[in-house]
Amino acid sequence: MDVVIGPVRVLGDRVLLTQLVGNLIGNAVRHNVDGGRLRVRLDDDGLHVANTGPVVDPAELPALFEPFRRGPRRTGSADGGAGLGLAILTSITRAHDGEVTARARPEGGLDVRVALPMSTARISTP
Repeated sequence: MDVVIGPVRVLGDRVLLTQLVGNLIGNAVRHNVDGGRLRVRLDDDGLHVANTGPVVDPAELPALFEPFRRGPRRTGSADGGAGLGLAILTSITRAHDGEVTARARPEGGLDVRVALPMSTARISTP
């Protein structure tokens, strides 16, 4: 897993934002292929999570963010998810005046970006 985190400050409810991050990363892990890669990046453009999961038809992307909709399963997966993770993520993002975008990767997997309003306060780095 690659993790790149820059100093950013998001405006919002700590509990809901923690759930948002957990849902996004948990979903990417659950729908990754065995031995696949997961990339997490946080910068001024938002939270980006990409995995190397099964191929997703770009036409099916909007449905993945609806309640009880699930994407393609990886081979041999016994994932018993309810199909709520991305729907909850979308709801939390919209409640914070943010946006979710997703792109299907031709080789398999998704790139998902969550953009939320940022604080204008200065952040000092060590």
